[in-house]
Amino acid sequence: MFARSPIGLLEQSALGGGAPFAFPFSIRSDRRAAVSVAVFSRFAIYANVVSPTTYNALMTEDITVLLRPVGPRELALLEASSWKRWPARLPEQPIFYPVANFEYASEIASKWNVQHSGSGHVTRFEVRTIFMRRYELHQVGASHHVEWWIPAEDLDELNENIVGTIEVIASLGNTASL
Repeated sequence: MFARSPIGLLEQSALGGGAPFAFPFSIRSDRRAAVSVAVFSRFAIYANVVSPTTYNALMTEDITVLLRPVGPRELALLEASSWKRWPARLPEQPIFYPVANFEYASEIASKWNVQHSGSGHVTRFEVRTIFMRRYELHQVGASHHVEWWIPAEDLDELNENIVGTIEVIASLGNTASL
């Protein structure tokens, strides 16, 4: 159905008509246009028309990047989940507090986690924006002290809306055992 050369990939129609492939970036609401965009995007990588990074940006939904400081216990629970889920909150923790910037996350990790447990870590994760729109950002101190307040009962749904994995982007304090 498709020619093997990069030029042939762009010239063959994925829909069987044999018409040349136009760059379908003006999305119409009909199914044929949506199929054209998806097929074009996949084969455009092969043809070196767009990079894999650009393809991923075009084809993924909007995400919101969140950060969260954690201590060694929570870090171990994240690892046990294969870095895919936040652990359930304890009864005395009715709110899950991810933060909006690295400065605030590293400040909490160093001033709280390192002091109380010897090490602190800053994690980064991506969540579907459509889910995060339910929650307002709250400034709770200095201008960079910005966080979301997500009720503990919404944590399972948050976990279902994580895109990819949770990653550690900084470690502070005694990290020799990591």
